Amino acid sequence: MNVKPGFTQNTGGKQTSSVMYLQQAVNSIDDGLLVCQEDLTVVYANNSLYRIFDLHPVLVVQQSVAQLLFKISNTDLSASLTQAFDEQSSFSIEFEYRQSGTWYIAEVFPFDKGLTIRLRDVTPYREAHEELLKSRRLYAFISEVNELILRANTEEETYASLCDIAIETGGFMMAWIGMPDQTTGKVEPAFKAGTGTDYLTSIKGIALADVPEGRGPSGTAMRKGIPVFCNDIATDPMMAIFRDEGLKRGFRSSIALPLTVDNKPIALLSLYSALPNFFANEEVTLLVQVSKNISYALQAIISEKKRKAAEGQLYKISRAIEQSSASVVITDVNGSIEYVNPAFCKLTGYTEAEAIGQNPNILKTGYTKEDEYKQLWNDISHLKDWHGEFKNKTKYGEVYWESATISPITNKQGEITHYVAVKENITEKKKLEEEQQALVNLIENTTAYVAIGDLEFNLQYANQATKDVLGLTETDISNHISIDEFIPESMDEASRMAVIEQLQKDGKWSGEYRFKSRRGFEIVVWMVTIMHRHKDGSPSHFSATAVDITKAKETEQQLRQLTNELRELSIHLQDLSEIEKKEIARDIHDEMGQQLTALKFDAKWLKRHMEDMPPEVEERLDALIENVNELSSSFRRIHSSLHPNILEDLGLQGSLEWLVSNFTHKTNISVQFDCYIEPHIFPAEINLIVYRVAQECLTNIVRYAQANKVHIVLLVNDNQVELRISDDGVGFNYQQVDTRLHHGLLGMRERLNAANGHLNIATAPGLGTTVEAKIPLTITTN
Repeated sequence: MNVKPGFTQNTGGKQTSSVMYLQQAVNSIDDGLLVCQEDLTVVYANNSLYRIFDLHPVLVVQQSVAQLLFKISNTDLSASLTQAFDEQSSFSIEFEYRQSGTWYIAEVFPFDKGLTIRLRDVTPYREAHEELLKSRRLYAFISEVNELILRANTEEETYASLCDIAIETGGFMMAWIGMPDQTTGKVEPAFKAGTGTDYLTSIKGIALADVPEGRGPSGTAMRKGIPVFCNDIATDPMMAIFRDEGLKRGFRSSIALPLTVDNKPIALLSLYSALPNFFANEEVTLLVQVSKNISYALQAIISEKKRKAAEGQLYKISRAIEQSSASVVITDVNGSIEYVNPAFCKLTGYTEAEAIGQNPNILKTGYTKEDEYKQLWNDISHLKDWHGEFKNKTKYGEVYWESATISPITNKQGEITHYVAVKENITEKKKLEEEQQALVNLIENTTAYVAIGDLEFNLQYANQATKDVLGLTETDISNHISIDEFIPESMDEASRMAVIEQLQKDGKWSGEYRFKSRRGFEIVVWMVTIMHRHKDGSPSHFSATAVDITKAKETEQQLRQLTNELRELSIHLQDLSEIEKKEIARDIHDEMGQQLTALKFDAKWLKRHMEDMPPEVEERLDALIENVNELSSSFRRIHSSLHPNILEDLGLQGSLEWLVSNFTHKTNISVQFDCYIEPHIFPAEINLIVYRVAQECLTNIVRYAQANKVHIVLLVNDNQVELRISDDGVGFNYQQVDTRLHHGLLGMRERLNAANGHLNIATAPGLGTTVEAKIPLTITTN
């Protein structure tokens, strides 16, 4: 008899036999058995316990039962064991013995001297229970998926809910839906749920192609369109490159189920379990059926979506045809009209009822040749589209043009059942084309030069006049010859760049330009160049229109030369006139002045020396003296008008003050004279011009202005003498003044032109007049 330590052996009688029988009975059971005393040290263990847990008696008997159970179950039961003995209460706990993967239940029974502990293998019961739970979860999963199929209206709703159901009801660790992306060549995750979803971002991606990244369950299932499962991620070769990340997140098995529409995988459902060998035949069969049900639902959803889209498209097409501005006509294979849209009725004047059953030849005018109609029927009867133009007539005989496209309509067998014609009214377009052609003819036949070029100034078009004058050929235009070839050396680079800069800035340039013909001569043109732009504002090309002004330039040069000669003659004549006036004034002063003075003195002398003079003689002498005085005044006025010697005596300012004083005395017109020329001294020529202009202005004011006030300003500004004379008179229309009848204005302008000066007259009826004269000078300082 094999007696374990801790048991008292009695050699006598019935007690020994009872213990022996008891030991044999305990050792014969398959369950492990432990007995401990009240200090929780082991006093007995049966053979099954040593065998099951591969233990040696030395490591068991007299050892702490709590420590022994901890080694076996990896669970600290110290407190529970103490409580069981103290309270004389039983308890049990299940645990996995990790060395064998077997599940046991430890049942603790107290007695007054200690505890009895039974360790029973419950793996079969647990597996059966797990299988039962798994089956229940799977059937619940299938039930909820079927409910989802009935209520889901969109693919997105199906996919999102499917992942949630897999986790919450199916008990899977993680579930995701993937979509094939041909652009990236990968199965891209679209929906996911559960724990460890970061697995999808931790791996490099799941490829569609037959490469290592595509040989896992998901890639293979998507590529081949079949379910693929892995029951041991830790060892299965197909999970080699995904294994570490999967195990790190607790995944032990997985299955990938393709979801198909029209026998083509459109998505993938992947499920992950924490248990190895989860996907047995029964589970796989159930999940495959679920995937087929889901595929059927997706097929229905997508078909419904396509149907609605087709209905919507058909409705839009129908509305588009009804509301289209183009005419639409549908005929049977014999050409009998079965449908016309409102645009057809509006254009032709025929109602729908009048058109149905008719042949489209009711619109014929005879313009289109029979050969064209034959070609039309030949094309459409051989399943070709026909494009062309018709010149048709309305119900009321009005002629119009339309562009037509006629196409055959076929059934599924490829047989022609109808013809459809879509026609657009192009009457206005035809008119525009005719107008454009007339414009082209005008441009081609005009003597003006017209050209179009690209942004590099390469010719794209030139009219006949341009070709003729430059010596261009059609080949030159086809080759887009550069306009630079026709720029003469007389055109400097700065002038050319100025044109380009102006075009870029304002989009337009106009002015004189020169070109060189291939025949060697130069032409001068007045050219308008426009920079054209695209809709976005960027430059596209330029156009130029020019007229030949070569002869006009020659005539202009001749006129300019003649004008200069006449101006020089005018200046010379004015100078001669001033010289003659000066000489006449000097002669009159030397001769008449002395004679008048002598006559006045003689008359006064006679009056003093004649005594007892008759009254009538005295009156005659007084009258003579008065006449001599008036004659002297007239003499001084004439002398001054011929040559203002006063300029030499008083200078410009004093002379103008005298002129103003004399003007005011004779006319009673108020004059304000502001002079700001000191300390400047001007040349005699300048003094004379200023004096003559002032003299002429005051003369005109007396004659025409009807003024009450005059304001004269004389100053030096910006190295110019400026004379400004303003009045508050009636004014006049300067543009209507005929200088042939008013020599005073012409004389002022010519005097100023001779000195490189400028005359400006600002006036209008009722607004008075301002005359401004500016004369450049070299100033000398007093």
